[in-house]
Amino acid sequence: MDNLDNKKISIGTISDGKSVSKDFKFTVPFDFNDESYKLVVKAYSEDQGGQKSLCVAHSSDLDNNYYQSISGTRETDENQQVIITETLLSPETAQCGDKVQLSGDVANIGDTDYTDKVKITLVNKELAINANQEINTDLDQGDSTSFSFDFDIPATAAEKTYTLSMKTYYDYDTSDDTYALTSDKTFTVSLPVQGNCKTTPTTPTIAEPTISAELDTSTPQAMAGNDVAILATIRNNDNEDQTYTISVSDNTAWSSLVSIEPKTITIPAGQSQDVVTTFKIDSDATGVNDFTVRATYGENQVKQYKGSVTITQPSNPFDLIGTHLQQNWYIYLIVLVNLILIIAIIMVIRKMMRPRKA
Repeated sequence: MDNLDNKKISIGTISDGKSVSKDFKFTVPFDFNDESYKLVVKAYSEDQGGQKSLCVAHSSDLDNNYYQSISGTRETDENQQVIITETLLSPETAQCGDKVQLSGDVANIGDTDYTDKVKITLVNKELAINANQEINTDLDQGDSTSFSFDFDIPATAAEKTYTLSMKTYYDYDTSDDTYALTSDKTFTVSLPVQGNCKTTPTTPTIAEPTISAELDTSTPQAMAGNDVAILATIRNNDNEDQTYTISVSDNTAWSSLVSIEPKTITIPAGQSQDVVTTFKIDSDATGVNDFTVRATYGENQVKQYKGSVTITQPSNPFDLIGTHLQQNWYIYLIVLVNLILIIAIIMVIRKMMRPRKA
């Protein structure tokens, strides 16, 4: 076993009647045989004549008193057979702007041979890392091979610990240039980034306001050559008071701006306020015409509302009289009949009062 052959842990002095616990850590090699192993542990004192004088190698905790049996088996799940191990970062702690190298081994711990090549991907969205490396070699049972990635730490990265994620792809198919298997496990490495970072100050998030607009009651009809007032309502959807600067655009094809009242408003959280925008309509304007109301707030954030207004041309005075007569003819007929009756009555009365000849 790697890192275990004749491994020693110094315990130090143990007082009478006391006990001390220690852990042995070791790595099973990639190319171990699929068989049974015997693990032996012994403890001795170097101060009292060494192993010949004071040494113990048996324990009732061991399944065979003098050794522990370990059954070695290879991984049978195909999606867990090719792993990443022995990773190393250089430097271990990076600064913003540094070039970092991540190296390691890709190993086959399974019971299947994989030919041609394997692929490794390395990803971290925050650091804009999205790399892959294909290793053109067979990876049979127990085989391992090294890999390395080089990448840059952005100058504006935040100072924190990032997780670098890796996946393995294997069982390569030469006929369609694809990998049939992908590791179920994501292999991760932690990379601390600290120092020399030029972080961009974050802008507080402000909820977008709501804008609506319609003709103001003072000018219920948009008539060419006249002024028209548009009533815009701004609602503050944020949880804090916000100040908005109001402007308009996209109206020059049919009008000129007269006024915006008020141009700047501060609206309490969750409340609304009206703004009246007045336009002078061109004399030749007609039909449906567009305009845009803009509210600027925060750090140059903008909310727009696109609206439209229908403009009519004023009618000819004579046309208005004719239309009026057509719509109210019965009234004028009654007036005319009454007028004729009145004249007839007056004539009869005058005739009756005229002196008779002797």
